[in-house]
Amino acid sequence: MKRGLKKLRDFIHSDDSVYKNSKIMIVDDSEDILVLIKDILKIEGFIPEIFNNPGLALDVLDKTYDLIILDLMMPLMSGEEFLKIVRERKDLNLIPIIILTAKNNSDEDVAGIYKIGANDYVSKPFLRAEFIAKIKVHIKLKKFTEVLLKLNCKMNKQNIKLKKTVKEEELLNEKILERTLEIKKAKEEVEDLNKGLRYTSTHDSLTTIYNRFAILNFLENDINRTKRINKNLSLIMYDIDFFKKINDNYGHIVGDSILKELSLVIKESIRDIDLVGRYGGEEFLIILPDTSCDEGLVLAKRLLDLVRNHKFHTSKGVLQITISIGISQYIMGESMGSFIDRVDKLLYEAKNSGRDCIKVCK
Repeated sequence: MKRGLKKLRDFIHSDDSVYKNSKIMIVDDSEDILVLIKDILKIEGFIPEIFNNPGLALDVLDKTYDLIILDLMMPLMSGEEFLKIVRERKDLNLIPIIILTAKNNSDEDVAGIYKIGANDYVSKPFLRAEFIAKIKVHIKLKKFTEVLLKLNCKMNKQNIKLKKTVKEEELLNEKILERTLEIKKAKEEVEDLNKGLRYTSTHDSLTTIYNRFAILNFLENDINRTKRINKNLSLIMYDIDFFKKINDNYGHIVGDSILKELSLVIKESIRDIDLVGRYGGEEFLIILPDTSCDEGLVLAKRLLDLVRNHKFHTSKGVLQITISIGISQYIMGESMGSFIDRVDKLLYEAKNSGRDCIKVCK
């Protein structure tokens, strides 16, 4: 059991070696996409296997695969049909599946991807760094879960053995007491590791704020709450101005440090009931429960000034940035996708109006 707990701790703090030689299945009807992804994964140390026929892929699929990359639109069999077959097999339940989608997917399309059983998605054409990062996260979660399940099985056997010993001897001798304490300690450590796993699955690995999946879940819950109790709900979407130039001029390490520091500045400047999450790239969402558009606008103006005057200390020196903001209030009865789309358009309008400004729709 101690060895199992050590293995779990090693996974939490593991380096890139944990991903080496991971077996990945790629299913796509495009030979160009298959070859491109295969070459990228080989460079990263993965073992890719490509299939342009979903039926053949299903014939060879077993639990030795660590991840599946699946195209959604294929002529012989849709990605949704393929995914449904995989999820119906209990021996394949732990294999994470990343869907390849078109660039112009709506939020309803994205929500649908998760509903059919996918673990994540990547839009084509994809960014290599983001693509590899998602693959590594899901492989690590799979391997962590496998070790956790084995440890739980061992703990169950220990519990059965303990109960049998107590019944047969009707006494708690030193050995039983020692085993009881060991099991209790193991359960506490497993719970701590479970908390770490839950955190990893809901937080952005770079900025440590909520990731896209988590922030959209919170938004959906707040919309349902707003409908139920008839309270106000506002949403802010902000974007770093000229972020591509920062990456081009100073490098991605500096860009990443700015994303991390900005997220900390924003998180410390909002209320406890407000939620901030990374929506994608350098775009972020702030959910403002029980807040009218006018009240949210006060916060938006404060954030605009705060970021404008903040000095970011980087390896390339002190830098200053600005953000553009779109903000709107929820209209009773509209879908989450419509709500986000309205705020996204306001952000686009702010960027087209010279940036470093706010556009609001009441």
